[in-house]
Amino acid sequence: MGRLHNHVQLLDTLCKWFEYSGESQACAEALGIHRNSLRYRLEKIGELTGCDPYKTDDLLRLYLGAQMITRHD
Repeated sequence: MGRLHNHVQLLDTLCKWFEYSGESQACAEALGIHRNSLRYRLEKIGELTGCDPYKTDDLLRLYLGAQMITRHD
């Protein structure tokens, strides 16, 4: 998760992903981007963290990591 700390746009995307419970259309609209752009960002998050934002176990890790980062900033 530390690698994500320096990528504000990706961290914001991840937080919106949680806020909208993985609803891609609603999340993309809230971010003001196309769903394909959202998918690209989620793939990038997966590459940087080693966690797949589409898998439940990895989502928990991502959620906890994002909470730690946003609470310390």
